[in-house]
Amino acid sequence: MVPLLLIQLTTAARTESQPTRRNATVVNDTGNAPHAYLHGSYWPYERKAQLTTAHGIARAFGFMTAGAGRLSIARNDPAVTNTPDALARGARVVIDSAHSKPWVGVIRTLTEGLGGTIQIEMSEDTAIMDAKGTRQADQFSGGAGRAFDQIIRGMNARGHTGIYHPGAVSPGSHVLIDLAAESTMNALDELHDRTGYEWRKESTVTPWEIETVVYFGPNLGNDLSGEVILYEGTHFTQLDRILDTKGLRLSTTVYGGFGIELKDRTAVTRGAISGQAARDIGSAFERASQVYDDNLDVPPSLRSEDVFRQVMTADRTELANEAQRALEKNFGMAERYRVTVPIDVATKVEVGDYIRIVKGSGGLGAYNRKVRVMGIQPDEEGGERVLAVETPVQ
Repeated sequence: MVPLLLIQLTTAARTESQPTRRNATVVNDTGNAPHAYLHGSYWPYERKAQLTTAHGIARAFGFMTAGAGRLSIARNDPAVTNTPDALARGARVVIDSAHSKPWVGVIRTLTEGLGGTIQIEMSEDTAIMDAKGTRQADQFSGGAGRAFDQIIRGMNARGHTGIYHPGAVSPGSHVLIDLAAESTMNALDELHDRTGYEWRKESTVTPWEIETVVYFGPNLGNDLSGEVILYEGTHFTQLDRILDTKGLRLSTTVYGGFGIELKDRTAVTRGAISGQAARDIGSAFERASQVYDDNLDVPPSLRSEDVFRQVMTADRTELANEAQRALEKNFGMAERYRVTVPIDVATKVEVGDYIRIVKGSGGLGAYNRKVRVMGIQPDEEGGERVLAVETPVQ
């Protein structure tokens, strides 16, 4: 599963201009602030009211994960006083803004104190996939798209979750996989690990309905690196570049199957080695990509060799794909960024998309990187947008 990097919905997320405390019953709409709307707990999730006293609004869009959100309202907000039962766990909250697509969250926690406010903690509506179990019969042999079909339909068979199937999915690569006894989200992550296919949500919001569709396919992000180029001093005012050599691997070996001795199991190694070193591995070997070789800029003493087991398959092709993804995912994690831009910059960028970052000399040196956006956290009150990105291997 791809993690949501560096997007923390805590006070640590903003280290410079902290917002001032405001009267909970008065919110000055400058035209830049997002609006929060309360929707029902049951399909079709029609709009109940606007949360007119909403403040301290924060939310994160995550790629292949459910982002978190929060806001506070006055305890005498009209939505509460006029419809007391509307504010309940499981109700939907839509945060709408001129600078971002609608964010759809589900209320998880309500906290009311003596200070006159109610704090609302939320998760993106796809979080329900992490709480819905797969069926014991969810065993597949066929295209990854067929497995996705059955997973989503099975999730909704015992009561619709509000997460829709897109209707048509590419068959994808062949997979032999057992996805029983885990959550729907873990099942989709397993499919991603085994096939490289990704999932991505799209929500359509109207006053009378919310429809969230989960799409599934190869490389769902758009390549905007030729048009969305962020330059130091022009587009971003803050950039945190993290170089973490702990994640770099010289090689990754995957052992498949179970029930027999390890020496007899199918195993595949992928790595940035060659010649006798590759032959000494003992398992089937595949060379890492040239991009990986070119960027493995750490000394041999830090180039570890990762070994793990995949008991659900002994298929050599699947093991080779998983070894490749495990190796390259660590590389992406080894160089990641947190970029802060004005709220009106990069508004067309969504999680999963590719952009380009250009920084001049100084510090750790100049770089011109094509990066992938793994998380977005808009902050209209602060007038900025935080992008969590990492360097992909392509």
